Formats: sequence, C-alpha cells, structure tokens
Amino acid sequence: MMFALAATVAIKPFFGAKLKTPKVAHEGTVLLIAGSITLAVLGLVAGAFVASVGHQLLSPMTSAILGQPFDKELHLFPTYLSPALYLSVATIGLGIIIFMYMDRLRVIVADVLRTIGWGPDKGFDQVLEAIIRFATTLTQMVQTGSMVTYMRATFTVIALMLFVPMILTGNWPKLEGLGSLHVYEWFIAAIAVIGVYAVLTARYRVTAIVLLGIQGFAVALIYLLFGAPDLSFTQFMVETLSVVILALVMTRLNLKPTDARSSRGKAFDISIAVLCGAGISMLLMSIVQLPFDPTLSEFFTQYSRTIAHGRNIVNVILVDFRGFDTIGEISVVMVTGLAVLALIRVRPKSNGNSNTEKNR
Repeated sequence: MMFALAATVAIKPFFGAKLKTPKVAHEGTVLLIAGSITLAVLGLVAGAFVASVGHQLLSPMTSAILGQPFDKELHLFPTYLSPALYLSVATIGLGIIIFMYMDRLRVIVADVLRTIGWGPDKGFDQVLEAIIRFATTLTQMVQTGSMVTYMRATFTVIALMLFVPMILTGNWPKLEGLGSLHVYEWFIAAIAVIGVYAVLTARYRVTAIVLLGIQGFAVALIYLLFGAPDLSFTQFMVETLSVVILALVMTRLNLKPTDARSSRGKAFDISIAVLCGAGISMLLMSIVQLPFDPTLSEFFTQYSRTIAHGRNIVNVILVDFRGFDTIGEISVVMVTGLAVLALIRVRPKSNGNSNTEKNR
C-alpha cells in the first residue's frame, strides 16, 4: 500500500489529462526544483556506487551507533537469494498492480463505505469528537476558577506521592534519635509549635502571614546550630522577603478578612496539611538514615583549591561548580524585588480618577 501510494503521489501528477485549476498551472523556477534534482542525482549516484557509499559512510555511522566495528559489503545487484529479497519483489509487484488499478479500487472502496455507512475516515472524526468532549468535561471539572480547589488538588497529589511509595514498598523511616535532642533544640521546636498555633488561631489573614514567618526563622536557627551559617542567613532573608511579599499582596487583594470555609472544608484541609507535613518529615528521615556516600564531599574538598582556586568550599560550590544554579537564584530574587517594588508603588485610585478612566 505504501509503495502504491508513493507511486501515485510521484507519478500521477505528471501523466493524464490536464484538470481545471483555479489558476493556470506552470512550471516552477530553477531554484524551486534545484533541491529535488540535487537529491535525485545524489540518490542515483549513491545507488550506482553503493559499495563505496556503504564502506565510506554507512559502516562508520553504524559502528559509531553500535560502539563496535561493523562493516558489511553492499552490492547494487543481489549476490544471493534470500526471503527478504523475495518479499521485496512481491511488495513491488503488488504495489504496481494496486497502482495500475488505483482509480477502480477507489470507486469500489467508496461504494463499500457508502453501503456500510461507516469507515476509517468517519471513525477518525468520531475519535476526535470524543477527545474534544472528554477534554471539555475534564476542563470543567478541574478548571473551576477556585484557588481553594486548585490548592487542595495540588497538595492532595503531593500527599499521595509521598505516602503511596512508602505504603507499597514498606520503606518506613525509623523513629530514632528524637529523645537525644539538646535543651536548646527542644526550645527551637517549641517556638515552631507555638508559631503554628498562632497561625491557626489568628483572626486575620495578614496576621497569620506575619506569624507564619516564625516557622521559617525556627528552621534558620536549626541550620545555624548544625553548622550552616550561610544557609541560615539565606533562610532568614528568604523568609523575611516572603512575609513582606505575601503581606503586600494580601493588602491589595479584595479578600474577606476572615476564613469563610465550612467546617468540613477546614477538616479536609487540616488533614491534607498534616499528611503533607508528615510525609515530608518521614521522607527526610528516610534520606538521613541511608548510608552516607562521601564521594561528592571528597570531590569538592579535593578539587575546590586545585580547579576553582578557592579556599572557601561553599563559595566555590555556589560560584563555580553550581554557577548556573546561583544565577537562577539571583534572578529569582531580582524578579521578586521588582515585584515588591511594583506593589509598593501601586496606589489605589480615587473615585474621581476612576470615573475619569471609565469615561475615557
């Protein structure tokens, strides 16, 4: 069938009676047909000298793909008869027969489809209609326009991604080492818990956002205690910036000052939040309990001085080994700063100005 269709496309336009066309058909320019002529001539030359082409071009390409030497001799005429040759001759023969009776076969197929009332063409249209109908229904179900629905769906998927693998594989972390915390570590944990309680009991959204920064500061203190002052400083900056941005956004949005969710909605959201928090905690505990692989640490320790010419390993990692990552982080901070500047400079229009703008 492919042979017959290719022959129809390649031969039929150049033979037979001329058909009436919207515009008078004429031959293309030299530049239009130069590409086709070039490919045709190169194809004929490659076919005539197929042995040299195979040795100089095809064998090296095949060897590169396989990763090992590969050299086969190609011949213009077959040196032996094989089933593949028989199948090729049969394909060409059947294709020629179909090509010769193409017009008659088209009429027969059209009559059969008209009698049946259904065919591949109509079936293709039906499949497309079903896909469009399914996409429309799914869009109406998912794209509801409610941010609460979007957030619930997102965090529900996150909770499933965290717990389903642990349930299926049984790789639960071991709850070890919690009793060996120092007094100051318990104190930081208490600060985080108090911050969570304050957020949950806050009457207004802006107050809850400001109190939410307590958790970020508690995490920054943990980083500081465990010997990562640079990461702790970054956490302090990011947390402060996040609180400022959220507060500015909330003060400029037309939101209700209090939470208008139902009791059932609040219970569902609490469950999803607890599952996500527990899942992340258990995932981190599982990672920490894995055997430590010092290969990467030893690489940075060994080559930070010799390759990057820096004594501060952390700075070398950020600037040299992870330069593009750092550029991305700087870009995020820059864009965030511009957004904060734009929010700060926004001023609500007075009624007179608003009416003037509407009249314009």
